Formats: sequence, C-alpha cells, structure tokens
Amino acid sequence: MLREIVDRIDTFLIGDQRFSSQEEQRFQYRYMLLSYMLFSSSIILLVTATLRLLFGYVGIAVIDGVMMAGAFIQLLYLRQNKAYFTRISNIMLGLFYLFMSAIVAMIDDNAKLIWYGNLIMAAFLLRGVKVGWFYMLLTSGTLLVLDTFSLFDVHFSVITLVLTLISYFTFAVFMSYSEREHQENINNLIANASALAQAKEQIYQQARIDPLTGLNNKTVLLQDLENVNQHSSFLLLSLEQHDILSYELEEKWLNSVYGNIGDILSTLQNERIHCYRLCGEKFAVLIDNVQGDEDIALAYQINQMIEKVTLNENEFFVSINFLIAITRGEESPFSHAEITLRQLQKSHTEKIRLYVHDEKLQKRQKQNLYWSRTLPRLIEQDQLVVYYQPIIRNSDQKIVKYESLVRIIDKGTVVPPFQFLPIAKSRGYLVEISKRVIEKSFATFSHNHYDFSINITDDDLKDGYLVDYLKEMSNKYAIKPNRVFLEVLENINAQDSYYANDTFQDLKDAGFALAIDDFGAEASNLSRLMTLKADIIKIDGQFIKNLDTDANSKKIVESIVLLAKSLDAQTVAEFVHSKEIYEIVKSLGIDYSQGFYFSPPLPQIIQTSQESIVV
Repeated sequence: MLREIVDRIDTFLIGDQRFSSQEEQRFQYRYMLLSYMLFSSSIILLVTATLRLLFGYVGIAVIDGVMMAGAFIQLLYLRQNKAYFTRISNIMLGLFYLFMSAIVAMIDDNAKLIWYGNLIMAAFLLRGVKVGWFYMLLTSGTLLVLDTFSLFDVHFSVITLVLTLISYFTFAVFMSYSEREHQENINNLIANASALAQAKEQIYQQARIDPLTGLNNKTVLLQDLENVNQHSSFLLLSLEQHDILSYELEEKWLNSVYGNIGDILSTLQNERIHCYRLCGEKFAVLIDNVQGDEDIALAYQINQMIEKVTLNENEFFVSINFLIAITRGEESPFSHAEITLRQLQKSHTEKIRLYVHDEKLQKRQKQNLYWSRTLPRLIEQDQLVVYYQPIIRNSDQKIVKYESLVRIIDKGTVVPPFQFLPIAKSRGYLVEISKRVIEKSFATFSHNHYDFSINITDDDLKDGYLVDYLKEMSNKYAIKPNRVFLEVLENINAQDSYYANDTFQDLKDAGFALAIDDFGAEASNLSRLMTLKADIIKIDGQFIKNLDTDANSKKIVESIVLLAKSLDAQTVAEFVHSKEIYEIVKSLGIDYSQGFYFSPPLPQIIQTSQESIVV
C-alpha cells in the first residue's frame, strides 16, 4: 500500500519527463529532491494556512497561501520542463542563504552555525560539486566578515570559528568524493548496460541467423509464416543427394556445399523473397505477393543455379539438386509442404511439386493424430483384445489351429489393427502390444489342444525379449512350444537383420515353430525362406483370392507349393473367401486354408463337437 502511494507521488512529480541519456541521469536524483522539497513545502504551507485561518490569523494565513501557491507553481513548471531545474534551484538556494544569514544576524548563538552547514548541503545536493563549493566558500567568507567586523554584534570564539570552517571544508570534500563515486557508479552502470545490450543483441542474432549460411533460421521462418496471406507462396527445399554427400564428403566439404548454397540463395533475396536454412539439408523460401506461377519458375531457377556447386575455391564441384515442395496461401503452409516433400521423396522422378489438397490424406492425418492421443490410454486400460481365426486342414476339413489377431476396443467399437498399428509402431508400443497378445493367446489355448500362431514384428526381434518371454509363457500356462507358431511378418528380412538370425535359431532350439507370413509379397522372401527354415509357408492372399479368374496367380501358387514341398514345409492359403477358391486350393495340394469362407476372426475359438467346419 505504502509502496503504491510513493510510486504515484513519483509519477506525479516527474510528469512526462524522462531521464534516458547519460547526461540527464547525472542529476535525476537532484531533480527528484527539488520536486519533493517543493511538494512538501506546498503541503506544509497549506496545512499552516488552514490552521491560522481557524485561529483567526488571517494576515499570516494569506502570506502562507501566497508562498504555497508560489511553491506549487514552481513544481508545475518543473514537471513540464526540466530546463527550469537550474533556475528554480538557484532561486531556492538564494532565498535559503538569505534566510540563514538573517537567522545568524538576529540570534547571537554559536549553535546556529549549523544552519550554514544545511545551506552547503542543500547546494551540493541540488546543484552538484561546483555550486556546492561556491556556496561553501561564500558561507565561510560571510562568517569571517561577520566575525572580523563584528557586524550585527556577531562574534565567534576562535575555536568555534575554526572548527566550523574545518567541518564545512570536510563536508565539502566528502560531498565531492561522494559525487565522484556516484558518477563513476552511473558510468559503470551505463557501460554494463551497453555491454549487456550488445550481448543481448548478439544472442538474439545467433538465435535467428544460421552461422554457416548467414540465412535466417527456422525460428524466423515460423514467425514469418504467421503473417502469410492468400497471396504468399512457401517453398520447402530438401537436398536430394544429402545422404550420399554425407557419406562421401568430409564435414568441412559438406559445410562448404551448404555455405555455397546459402550464398546462391542470398542473391535471390529482396523485399518480397526471403530465404532460410532450417536444418541439415533443408532450406526454405517465402515469397510475398506471388505473381502467377512465379514460385514454380523460381523453383526451377534455384535448381539450375545449384546444379554445380564448387568446393575449395573452384578446385572441384558436385552435382546436386533440390526436391522442392510448393504451397500457396495461408493454411498450414509448413505442414502441407512437408507432406508434399514426402510425396516427392517417394516418387523418385519428380523434383518439384505443388501441393494439392487431398481429402483422403487429410482424413488419414486426423485419424493418426487421434490414435496418437488415444492409443496410450486404451493400452493402459487393457482395451487390447485378441480375436481368433480358424485354420482348416484341407484333408479332412477340421480346425487344427488358430491365428491370434489383435484388436482394440474404443468407445465400445472393435477397431481393426490397420487403423492403430502404424501409430503403435511410430510411438514405440508394438512390443507392449505383442506381449499382451502373446499372454492372452497362451491363456486361451491352455484350456484346449489347438495349435495357434502369433505374428511377430521387427520391433519384437530388436527388443530381444522374445525367446525368454515365450519360454516364460509356456511354463506359466503349461503349453508345449511345438503348439506355438510364430509368423514372421513381411517387414522382417532375416538376411539384413543381424539380430534376427540368432533369435530365430534360439526359437527353433526351444521348440517353437516358425511360419513365413504373406509369402510372395516381397523379393526378400526367398532369402528369408533360406535362412529361416520355416515349418509353414503362408501364401499371400493376393495370389489366392483370384485363383478362379487369374491364370498367373494359379501358376505362382503352384510354384510356391512345389517349392515348399521340396523344403519339407507345409502351406497355408490365406483369403479363402468362396467354395470355388477352396476347391482350387485343395486341388493344388495346399495343406491348410484360412479365410472368411470358413469364419471371420472371432473373440473366442469355435466350439464344435466334430472339430470341423461344414463347407
């Protein structure tokens, strides 16, 4: 409360005045001191005049009122113009000096010499060293004259006079020293403030400028993108040869490439075109008020300019180009450019592409965002469930095994895996999902004699938990390992995955069976077949579902069956969806069938007395 009152008084006294320059900061405290003296005098005189009026002293009250008005007018002038400071302070010091002289003249009392000290102090405080010393000498001279000529019957003892003069001199020296110290402190503060401002500016620039290219960085770009409009165009550039250059060139040469690219892009900058380096191989260009297809033309120009970048002062050059994604307008330019850039990276032919709105892509992005937020909560709440699809032995049409397939329950709806597994992989939840599917499957099949298969992923192999965890589940649920088939998904290439071969061998040694899933879908399948020594080959459904209409599919399936038999591996036909397909599958000598013709995946295994499905 008191602090707020003081702040308001300070605001009133200073008015609109500012003490920003170094010169003005020297007398700021003196300016405030004089303002407070005038303000205090006005208040005191107002109170005095009021009291005298109450007691009937009208004449003296009028004098107090006039003096109060004079002090207040001086304060108002001081608030409006700092130039009045010197005049007002001189007037006050002169009046104060006459007042002090009158006191000494009227009262012959050595104790009153202290008032001269107050005069000197006021001079030092209000006007500084020069004026302070002037008044000190003037006061001392007045005392000597009064004492020497005994004016107004004033006479001081020698000791009193000498001590007084010594004290005045000492006080003047002290005030001069304090003033010098005060000024040095002000100078130091100003110097420190200047150094701090320079350091702040340097840090600010470092936070906004890429040191290698001299271009603005991503921080500046994101700020600039907030001001784009429908007439703006954004170009996201990615160096296509980055991986090759990173492998073939030393860091200094790679930095030389980036530096030269920065120099080239700098030549394009003007009031409408702004260039940035984001990170690594990525650059960006923002164009204001695009005219026609100016952005596309600029993209081709950039690739032409950087086609041959020289290194080491023209000693040699490298051939490079950018993949350039272009977006127009103000709606999510950066994210749309990222999407377009990924499309370019997959095309392997295009170098420049303009973003085109894709409803399906936007829907998929929203879905991915939803599952990124929702999946961790559903896993924590144990909303993962396992569905089981029967596998039929073709020789007698009996159910002999099941495939365990993961589902998740979201808001009471069963969600298929293709909706959430991609996000589960990117967020690192695949191992946790696999563990839960494994345990739930072991628990289900501990009460019957069916074999069952479980899909394993590359993440499961990399994590290194699989062998020990499967052994643990086998012991816990008393299930022999030979009842468990581990289906190796198509994204696992045992030849390239050094960690996979040892794991597969350990699983085989422990008694677990291996199956190759979706065989024929990738070129790596033959190498996997050689290294895995699989017990079962599951023929990819794309070859099965059209057996009745596609002669080539039939020839491929026949070849796979012959290959499997030569390796002593059994075969399973996926996607068997009709009686016609099933009859062809049996005629080709495939051992097992799986598909909707028999049963879709169900939350429980089928209970039949004959253990067979009528087809």
